[in-house]
Amino acid sequence: MTRGVAIRVGVGVLAALAVVALAVLGPWWSRDLPVMEATVGDADRELTVLLGDACGLDPSRTVVETDTEVRVRAFAKAPLIELWSTDCQVALTVGFAAPLGDRALVDEATGEQVEVTGRGA
Repeated sequence: MTRGVAIRVGVGVLAALAVVALAVLGPWWSRDLPVMEATVGDADRELTVLLGDACGLDPSRTVVETDTEVRVRAFAKAPLIELWSTDCQVALTVGFAAPLGDRALVDEATGEQVEVTGRGA
């Protein structure tokens, strides 16, 4: 192997290692997680929401309440390049100030209404 070939191979190996390190260690970015469905709990002031694409992630949420709806945005920090599958669902508890009642539950990320089970139970 000539010196020039050895240098090119070395640079290629270092570049591959850098890509793997970047994928595993970061950079991390925040991404929205889809709210798949929700179940009412604790005196109509709490929901357990089922999030999609959340395997191995630690989800967070924001909640905005109005008289007619409760908007939930679920999100998590995720690596830029994922080396593992996130194709599974994770449950997350969401609490709010006033009972859900007849208000709609909306996924803030998509703007779509989410089905809620257990109302009036």
